[in-house]
Amino acid sequence: MMTNIRLSNPSDLKSLLVIENNTNPSPWTEKQMQSSFDVGHHSFLCEDNNENVIGFVIYVAVEQEAHLLNIAVDNNYQKKGIGSILVNHLKKQVQAMGINLITLEVRVSNTNAISFYKKHDFIEDAIRANYYSKPKPEDALLMSARL
Repeated sequence: MMTNIRLSNPSDLKSLLVIENNTNPSPWTEKQMQSSFDVGHHSFLCEDNNENVIGFVIYVAVEQEAHLLNIAVDNNYQKKGIGSILVNHLKKQVQAMGINLITLEVRVSNTNAISFYKKHDFIEDAIRANYYSKPKPEDALLMSARL
């Protein structure tokens, strides 16, 4: 499958929200997504051959660290390597910015995501108790990858 990676912009908001609402048990709202653009978070997306948005990444860079805020792949494209394309692009992008550490939080119950991150050289750092409040209180696993 041919894919294209490009920077996201506010005109992509609706496409990003469709994926977000279909994949996240506690999805970002339109206001939160818009705010992410407004405050200057970095974001890029992956499109298929027909220029349909099939995945995205949103992250923030603070000094020598990048924090992955959100990553999602359309349900129809999961388990097809799109997540790996996104994470590998993220690694290249932050390295080009002189950053050598990526951090993230993931729900402790999200074993698929945890396995995925481990496959991409993320390690388990700590547990943050009751980090997630919706749909029910849940701990977050803090993970990081050194580049």
